[in-house]
Amino acid sequence: MFQRTVFDPPLIVAQIVALQAGHYIALVLCLFTLDLALGYPVTLHQVFASNALHFRDRFGLVTVCATLLTALVDAVLLLSVVARGKKCLDFASTTYALHVLACTCYGGFPLSWFWWLIVALAFAIDAG
Repeated sequence: MFQRTVFDPPLIVAQIVALQAGHYIALVLCLFTLDLALGYPVTLHQVFASNALHFRDRFGLVTVCATLLTALVDAVLLLSVVARGKKCLDFASTTYALHVLACTCYGGFPLSWFWWLIVALAFAIDAG
């Protein structure tokens, strides 16, 4: 009835890599689709820059929508890759912690409260 889990570091690393790759593939596909539909160029800035998430214009709105849509895709990926409800929060946390690190490497530590709000909402969608 109860399944014992075995600590398997190579499996855990493979799952983290799969989820991180899936996150960025989904984000780029969402951005590409929305940008193409509205005539905006797809840029790396939309993926990693904290000032790309805003409601000041349609370009920022596209980035916010793509980020939240990606969280839905991440939730499905999480269930299929990890397949254990108890571990979903851990893996979602890791995905977004690595995303914060990547954003920091790209453009400095995100200081925008709106960026943190959208990322927290995306994390809640993903982990929920």
